[in-house]
Amino acid sequence: MNNHIVPISTEIERFKEHLALENNIRILFSAPFGAGKSSFIQTFFSDNDEYLCIKIFPTSYSVASNKDIFELIKHDILTSLFEEFAKYIELGNEEFNNFLIGQMYALHQMDFYSLSQTLIKLFIPKAKPGVEITESIKDLFEKFSDYKKELNSTEEDSIIEYLTTLRMQAGSIKENDFFTRKIREYLNVIREKSKKRILLVIDDLDRLDADHVFRIFNIFTAHYDSKADSNKFGFDKIILVCDINTIEHLFFHRYGSKAEFDGYIDKFYSQFVYYFDNKKHLIDNISKLLFSKDKLSKNYGNQSLSNDFVYSYSFKDSTFYKVFHHIIADLIGINSIKIRNFQRFQEYSLPNITLRHPDRGSFSSDNFHFIVLVHLLAQFFPRSVDLEIALKELYESFPDDYSVDKKSYHDSKPIDLLFINYSLPFLGAIDITSNGTKEDKLEFASEHEKKMFVLFRENHTTADGGIEYLRCISKVDQTTNDGKIEGPIVTRPNPYWFIYQAFQGCKRRKYKLRLNQFG
Repeated sequence: MNNHIVPISTEIERFKEHLALENNIRILFSAPFGAGKSSFIQTFFSDNDEYLCIKIFPTSYSVASNKDIFELIKHDILTSLFEEFAKYIELGNEEFNNFLIGQMYALHQMDFYSLSQTLIKLFIPKAKPGVEITESIKDLFEKFSDYKKELNSTEEDSIIEYLTTLRMQAGSIKENDFFTRKIREYLNVIREKSKKRILLVIDDLDRLDADHVFRIFNIFTAHYDSKADSNKFGFDKIILVCDINTIEHLFFHRYGSKAEFDGYIDKFYSQFVYYFDNKKHLIDNISKLLFSKDKLSKNYGNQSLSNDFVYSYSFKDSTFYKVFHHIIADLIGINSIKIRNFQRFQEYSLPNITLRHPDRGSFSSDNFHFIVLVHLLAQFFPRSVDLEIALKELYESFPDDYSVDKKSYHDSKPIDLLFINYSLPFLGAIDITSNGTKEDKLEFASEHEKKMFVLFRENHTTADGGIEYLRCISKVDQTTNDGKIEGPIVTRPNPYWFIYQAFQGCKRRKYKLRLNQFG
């Protein structure tokens, strides 16, 4: 799935303004995992009129020792320069071989076999793993020996010094070795020819262990040249991409709960943390992101879907879809659903499963909106427990109001009342419903353990077991002759608490669906 189905114009403009801030040369770009940080960065710098972007992904450094990180960064920068900007650099034969052999020797000495494969693949496309990789390296060193005679003494001395002192001097904050100077030189050439500023983006930092994260952070702070007012290697800007909340967690885990995180982290950005937020974009485009997954009757095979089900569940047009859309938007709002979750979603369909109630026998899943809702929502999450956690966070964030104030009506949105209605059959309402039109009551405790009564009645024109939700009251004052139950009406009961409790009820009964199950 394309993470950006439409341009995020507002966020693009906001980030553009942030980049343009005076002296903003180090940027901390923060958003939760799965929010689309990398995709946004890719979109933003694609064919950008002002900037060229070099991206490195240090997740591959996890096999490296902490002291080798700086050399790997240099390797990845150089590799990226030749992969993406070779047209500006125009290496001569001699310079190309010096660069290649030096880099390969460094990697070979540090035993980074997988990275050696990467560089070999770049320059020798037909080379194969294993013995052929080793032979390719040997061939390159033989070529290097042939070229040594043609090198001038200054360049030869520089390369020899690099190869013999690499492991002793790697990462020194005073170093300005051959390859560091070459990176700076190439950047100057690219900058002059392209007439653009050059940025370094270091992505996926929060996917590393704590030692590697802070090593990388410290490299680009310690290597900041305050006298020259420039970043290491001469990049115009350096962007560190991560989730600052994860970094904070790693920091306290590494240094203890009493350590001062704010004083530590503010060294790594010039102005303020940029919080990437694409929630509005996702909410505005829920239907577009799900449109291709509309497979309502898929699980019915050749059997035609009844008109009642089409009317009740049709994509975009039904009341149920509006409820589904609403809860997705609220889950996006609390960061429980991100762009990555949409990639997990398989199909907007009906489960078409026969379930069994312990007392009332078998029933069709598709006659109950709540079952279909869970069938769809669970597809956004890898496990049932992840959906359960999201529903918990949802009810905890809802602005409920259990006051009564002698109101004669709910201060709830109509869609919130539908959530409650969907939940009631799985909270015990079916077990106590009486025949006829009189009102029934279900004793229920709020998330704050406040007792109340949920009033409903039987209505066979509706789905959900013929249950029709009416209102919540704090106590029963009386029951009138026509069967109406009177009492102080709760102002705004929490619909997501009802959803969460219904989920727990289904979990206890171990209902299993086609694409997921409760618990």
